[in-house]
Amino acid sequence: SDMIKKWIIAWASFCFLLNIGCSDGLDSFYGERDCVYFQNFIYNQAGDKVDFDSIVYSFGKKMPEVTVDTVRLVVCYTGRLSDRDRTYRVVVADTGVVKKGKTTLEAGKDYEVIAEKQVMRAGCWTDTVEIVLHRDYLDASHVKKLSKRLILKLEESEDFGVGNVESSELKLVANNYLAEPVWWKQMESSLYYYHPIKWQMLISFASEFEIEDNSMPINIFMIQQKYAPALEAWLNANKPIDKETNQYVLMREMVPVE
Repeated sequence: SDMIKKWIIAWASFCFLLNIGCSDGLDSFYGERDCVYFQNFIYNQAGDKVDFDSIVYSFGKKMPEVTVDTVRLVVCYTGRLSDRDRTYRVVVADTGVVKKGKTTLEAGKDYEVIAEKQVMRAGCWTDTVEIVLHRDYLDASHVKKLSKRLILKLEESEDFGVGNVESSELKLVANNYLAEPVWWKQMESSLYYYHPIKWQMLISFASEFEIEDNSMPINIFMIQQKYAPALEAWLNANKPIDKETNQYVLMREMVPVE
């Protein structure tokens, strides 16, 4: 029937697109040469697919005693499931070809050395590369806003080819300050200017405020009626001081300490 024909054409098109970036083309669909690639999207709190250019990890959201943490990067592949363990290769690149920037995180200091050979386990569609980050050498200044980068690159192995350059590179950005979440701009009429102290207090009110993507963490009415007034009351009562600028952090403005 026409419906079956359309389904076959659609499936064939999907298979072609799935493998188009692989060095050996359609062969990988038939198991001759599978290709590894970095997963470069997530689903946000609203369930929307969000593509990302880089993964950002911030120690600024962690308590001061957290000095080491692990970032997990997802690696996928095209082709069929295998009934044996296979290896793929991950290397640190000095400079990205597609991903902008240079690697500035130092191995053995800012992060623990990554094994070049990684294992894609039998029966699994994905693997996770673990990057162990250290906080001690990352600048905590929210005024300077300094970050360090790690450019990772997938390379061919005995078991896998690589996809296109876009999906075979990944940029990890690490910092130690509390950067402004994407949604803050949408709420400036209620929350006013951004400051890390203000966001930390909102997170203490409700953990949903930790969200950094485009989706609103809590509905606008609740922010306007409950959380913004609570934040303003706390700032007025405590008058926290930004030690970097020697200013009081108040709701609508920062005021110099006399």
